[in-house]
Amino acid sequence: MTRKAPKRPTIAKIIWSNIRRIQYIRDISDEDLSLMLECDQRTLRNYDKSPDCIQLKTIQLFCLNAEIDALSLMQ
Repeated sequence: MTRKAPKRPTIAKIIWSNIRRIQYIRDISDEDLSLMLECDQRTLRNYDKSPDCIQLKTIQLFCLNAEIDALSLMQ
């Protein structure tokens, strides 16, 4: 029996998790977050399931509207 190595999170998953973390800390609703990212709330739920399709433009919009440095999303 072979053991599988644990999956490592992708960069997209780390970034999306940090966006959601900042959203929680700043008490931003999903409605407001979707306005910040210029998308619908359904897209947010899709990113929750699979953040690999998140676009650079979306990340840039979040950083601009949340007034944070893009590097802070990578930590």
